[in-house]
Amino acid sequence: MATTRSPVWSEACRLEAQCVVSPSSTEEISLIMKIISFLHVSFAVRSGGHSPNPNWSSIDSNGILISTSNLDSINVSPDNSMASIGSGLRWGAVYEALDSYGVSVIGGRVPQVGVGGLSHFSAQHGLAADNVKDFEVVLTSGEIVNANADTNSGLFWALKGGGPNFGLVYSEPATYPEAFAPFAAIPNGIVRISPTNATVTFLSTILGTALAMLLRAFTLQTIPPSLVAGGLP
Repeated sequence: MATTRSPVWSEACRLEAQCVVSPSSTEEISLIMKIISFLHVSFAVRSGGHSPNPNWSSIDSNGILISTSNLDSINVSPDNSMASIGSGLRWGAVYEALDSYGVSVIGGRVPQVGVGGLSHFSAQHGLAADNVKDFEVVLTSGEIVNANADTNSGLFWALKGGGPNFGLVYSEPATYPEAFAPFAAIPNGIVRISPTNATVTFLSTILGTALAMLLRAFTLQTIPPSLVAGGLP
């Protein structure tokens, strides 16, 4: 009996763009966006690259991919209360740079992930995007604007969950000095916290304990107050 095998692929995988551009400044991004808008060319923006869906951080041979990998500056204010983070960075580099200042930010749990995502403190302080104080954005027209609670507040709100759909973010100033303190109080060695919460209990009856534990790593959970206050009990 003959067997016919058809090719299988994911429609959400990374696509091969016609060309890739890697700007190093806001001005270069602005020029790129003006050219793209003038020519009416399709484009996508990639920072960490963990959203490979077409037209998110991936586009086919009919479009241009803008990589923010060269937007990797980290600047800390004189009083250590604000950090300006280039959108092409990954969290590992950010944490390492801020460590020398004795501060940190509400950022992703995995160092290889681009700036954004879930934090160990998300239950208390929301997602990484919720802690951004100001976005420096290049609109599709090429105009460079800032979006914060007082200026372009509508765009500021949209960027919290819209990503590249509203503009190309150059830098994301954010800070949370207190986030460093709990980690400083944790003793060296492996620390295990019993994963007993309602989410695991509920999902275990449906999916089994192993899968429920895995899903828990990517959900918002409450951190024990004693850990947040300054160390393990």
